[in-house]
Amino acid sequence: MSASESNVVEFLRQTRQNLRTELEAAQNLSLLRHSLNDELSYLKDDLVSLNYDEVREPSLLEDLETLQRNLKELTSVKQYIQVIEHGLQLRCMLFVSTAAFFF
Repeated sequence: MSASESNVVEFLRQTRQNLRTELEAAQNLSLLRHSLNDELSYLKDDLVSLNYDEVREPSLLEDLETLQRNLKELTSVKQYIQVIEHGLQLRCMLFVSTAAFFF
């Protein structure tokens, strides 16, 4: 009976110790979750904005969207110029071949 009581006391002591350890870990994880949530909220606000005012600069996401639109426009202009360049090359070849025919 004495040994059994001693085992129960030891089991309760160990259980309390394990509970304290698990509670401390849970509290640390909760603090970490709140910290990550705050950081995520800050990043979200920094990336996405719908309101413009004179003081606030565009967000990183808005800058990237603007750069993407500019890239598409420049790509279209480049393709148009390449078509014109190819047409001029064909015209020059036609002129040279016609001139060679007459001489």
